This record gives sequence, structure tokens and C-alpha cells, in this order.
Amino acid sequence: MKNGGPGAAEAVRRAEKRGILVMGLNGCGKSTVGKALAEKIGWRFMDAEDFYFP
Repeated sequence: MKNGGPGAAEAVRRAEKRGILVMGLNGCGKSTVGKALAEKIGWRFMDAEDFYFP
């Protein structure tokens, strides 16, 4: 999906019914990537910490 290539629209369309989960080790940039991705595709960003530490 780099730079919104031809497959980007199809990937977003398929994911709309589900969601996208970004996983990784502490401090590797999951939140940064997740926020940037959510902004780029117009979705709401949700952080797992919001569920554990309201």
C-alpha cells in the first residue's frame, strides 16, 4: 500500500468490515504507525491502553 498504490483502495475496502491490528514490542512505534495509518485512510484510531487504563 505504499503511497496509495493500485492495491491500496482494495485493501482498505476489504478491511473496512474488520479493522487493522498493529502488533509489536514495547516502544517499536505501533501507536505512531497506527495513528498515521488511521489518519491516512480516515478511520478512528483505538489504542489498547484505552481499554486497560481509561
